[in-house]
Amino acid sequence: FFLVLGGGQLGVAASYAFFPFALLMWIQLLKSPSFRKAIGTGVAFGLLVALDLRIAYLCMLAFVLYGALVPRTFLSCIKYIAASLAVAASLHLYWLLPAAIAGPFPLPQSATGVGSLSFFSVADFSHALTLLHPNWPENLFGRVYFQQPEFLLLPLLAFSSLPFIRKRELLFFPLLGLVGVFFGKGVNPPAGGIYEFLFNYIPGFVMFRDPTKFYLFIALGYSILIPLTLDRVIRGPLAGLQGVPLRKFAVGLFILLELFLFRDVFLGKTTHSFQFSPLPREYGLLKEVLKADNQFSRVLWLPEVPHFAYFDDLHPFVDAQHALGVSSPSAIIARLQEPVAREILAERNIGYLVVPTDEGRRMFLDDYVYDESQRKLIIDGLKVSSFMKMGDFSDITVFRNPYSQDLFTGTGGMPIQWQSTSANRYNIVVPSATKFIDMHLSFDPGWRLRAGSEEVKPVPSTEGWTRFDVTGEMNKGTVYFVPDRAARMGAIISGILLVLYCVFLSKRRVWKS
Repeated sequence: FFLVLGGGQLGVAASYAFFPFALLMWIQLLKSPSFRKAIGTGVAFGLLVALDLRIAYLCMLAFVLYGALVPRTFLSCIKYIAASLAVAASLHLYWLLPAAIAGPFPLPQSATGVGSLSFFSVADFSHALTLLHPNWPENLFGRVYFQQPEFLLLPLLAFSSLPFIRKRELLFFPLLGLVGVFFGKGVNPPAGGIYEFLFNYIPGFVMFRDPTKFYLFIALGYSILIPLTLDRVIRGPLAGLQGVPLRKFAVGLFILLELFLFRDVFLGKTTHSFQFSPLPREYGLLKEVLKADNQFSRVLWLPEVPHFAYFDDLHPFVDAQHALGVSSPSAIIARLQEPVAREILAERNIGYLVVPTDEGRRMFLDDYVYDESQRKLIIDGLKVSSFMKMGDFSDITVFRNPYSQDLFTGTGGMPIQWQSTSANRYNIVVPSATKFIDMHLSFDPGWRLRAGSEEVKPVPSTEGWTRFDVTGEMNKGTVYFVPDRAARMGAIISGILLVLYCVFLSKRRVWKS
């Protein structure tokens, strides 16, 4: 949670915080099923989906695991569970309807390949068991820190409660913790092949390239088991002490333990978001330059996109890895100095090349230590290239590529006149000699070209753009995104339903258990 919050992923952090409440709503639905409570559970789960779909997926996995301990109750409540899922789905029609219309969209190999899964499986069994994130405390991906023995106190305290558990439903929490430990290590031993199998064949599991999301299971399990242990100690070995506020004493000791375990937060060794970061002046200046440029072009940030980067519909940003296939400063310069570099960037509509300042000291690293010389290496390499340096900047370094192609081009790179009427609709003029039109956006089957009564579906070009094959009879046309109308309609319907659900719940007091 500290690492996610410190990295600025506030939506993920909020989903972590909301996860226990959403799971509790599901469990209460099994204990006292009704359609009134099903609506409340559906609204809560719909909010969790809005915060982070991956955490909502984990919530359902945890709920199914709980249901396996009470199978008869779970099966008898299937209709209420289905009603809750329907309510949650009705709040997300703004993306479910467009997704249904657009059809399946293939994910890149980098997101679904087993190689990436091995790369992101940074935690081993000991890290997961002790709830110690392998990147703690500096949050530098790839830098795995040694096991800290003091964290062994957490599983020791948690699983010491096992001999005292009498209710079957309480077995859910040690089971949930163990499942989190097993999956949190990813493909690492023991039995890492099971995670790989689930990643390849279970729908939705592909979202968990980063297995440490399963740490959420460990945290929730331990958060119940540790108080059970403390309570048992108070009622058992320490019960004979007189005049001592045992419960306050035990809770105080545990709070001190937590402060000690996470001392790096208070010693300033972690990144955090609890400070104001004013916008550097030149990032604002670059924003004004881009807003004044009415031609479509991408902004290539080298080596990666900083937090302060501006973008809009005419000037989307891209990093070195996606534009050039490399990320290290030396490889970036080698690629930009190739004879075909200018043509490659022109075809990819790169109009600006920007080397950012690295306020967080996280981009230009040598053995995980900030190295200003790597930033200077990229700047010096660009200075001897064919790109034009813009003199208005001294902190960030900005180069202009005058050879960038426009958003729409015809056969042989022929320029196409176009005008944007919205973010997803363009009016174009089709020259008579054009056989095809390339829209320089990654191929998406949802785009259409309409000219009169004729509608043309796109095909992927050899470069991966969205291409429309046209006839000589076309003159003017409109390029539009088919799922856009469904998204607007779905948003209206979901908004109306949300208001109705909230009015119903406020009158029925469903939230109170």
